[in-house]
Amino acid sequence: MASLKEDIPVYANRIAAALISDGYKIDFSIHSLLQLDQFFELHSKDGKALEGGRLSFDIGPTLFSLGCYIGEVLITHIPGAEWVTDDNDPQGDFNAMVKFPDGSVCWPMQRAIKRFKNGLSDAIYPYAYEVAEIYIKEPFDQRFWELKNE
Repeated sequence: MASLKEDIPVYANRIAAALISDGYKIDFSIHSLLQLDQFFELHSKDGKALEGGRLSFDIGPTLFSLGCYIGEVLITHIPGAEWVTDDNDPQGDFNAMVKFPDGSVCWPMQRAIKRFKNGLSDAIYPYAYEVAEIYIKEPFDQRFWELKNE
């Protein structure tokens, strides 16, 4: 049996492939996290999965996989960032964190859950952009402000 740390990239790649098959531009860039916010806007409302959408089936594993993707994007763009996991923690998948070189941490799986429950007030793209801003050479995509749940 693989460790949680070994499983995380597998789940990130699986959800990336699923989202790509749905037409999202998923490429492990910070910008692709705007696509995740769009995904949440189209597949959930008021903390509930919309019927027939990708979140309406196996929501727990899907949110976990989305969190894996978020963390992998951050690790890809922030030198020295790494996953910190505890395979002995019964809630290890929920508590997996990304530790940054300055010692700060974030919990991507919890972020995905908060995004689902709270909507755009806990958006992923602006959060990740702020965390990685000093390492990436791209402007903030102002199209984020056009997202809205219909």
